[in-house]
Amino acid sequence: SSDGDSPPEINPLSEITEKGLGFKKSLVIEKKELNTDTQDIFINISRIIGDHEGQTKLNFKVSNFETLPITGVTYDLHGLVYWTGGADGKGGHYMSVFKCDDEYYHFDDLAGGLIIKIGTYDDVISFREGILLTNSTIFHYIRR
Repeated sequence: SSDGDSPPEINPLSEITEKGLGFKKSLVIEKKELNTDTQDIFINISRIIGDHEGQTKLNFKVSNFETLPITGVTYDLHGLVYWTGGADGKGGHYMSVFKCDDEYYHFDDLAGGLIIKIGTYDDVISFREGILLTNSTIFHYIRR
């Protein structure tokens, strides 16, 4: 009700699209299990925890992420996104690393779209003092 005296109507999520309210579906996940039918796998790590009153960035290391073996099928790292910013989870900037012709490259749009060659996976591990181990948030794998 919009009279100000009654609480707003609460609709179950299942009814929102039926009533034409709120969100519209743009993507529906049909399969929720991980299997080897897919060509691409994206893994997201949420490194920022907390709420609007206080946030903390989790700096745990991810290691051995060059390949992802699943039930006899291997997926190779094709790219990743990482974040730089304060320990409070505020500010900062996202940048990416991608693989082309078996070499890894770094892309930073704030540096004028500069692309620099990193090299091999071992070079990725040591890139900028290991920042990709502690700051990567999205990993993209492609089936071999």
